[in-house]
Amino acid sequence: MRFILPVVIVLAGAIFALASPAEAAQCVTMIFFDQDGAVISTPQPVIAVMIGGQPSLNGAGPPHFSKKVGGPAPCPEKALEKVRELFNDSCPSEERRKQAAKEHKVDIAVINKGCANMMETLRPPAP
Repeated sequence: MRFILPVVIVLAGAIFALASPAEAAQCVTMIFFDQDGAVISTPQPVIAVMIGGQPSLNGAGPPHFSKKVGGPAPCPEKALEKVRELFNDSCPSEERRKQAAKEHKVDIAVINKGCANMMETLRPPAP
């Protein structure tokens, strides 16, 4: 398994360079609440990319007490680019995954799972 994951990640990186994942990725609007449970309005919808079944906001959104996933939304290219950047920074080699684990103070298995989830998110749609 140790050898297979890096090979799969390298192959996925080559595929990502050739295809846009915007059609395959799932994005959702986010709903934010204050400490009293009231909805916090935002000037524009805040869109999150779903990675491993969880919304990834990359720091977007207003200050809030809690949040929940709203309905489906088109994926903005800018949000997907942030996922690609994180994937490229953390996943293409075992050395980068080890470094990410060290920086985030987590087990390498957590990073490997995150990389696999990002790879799934960014996978181009099946023909």
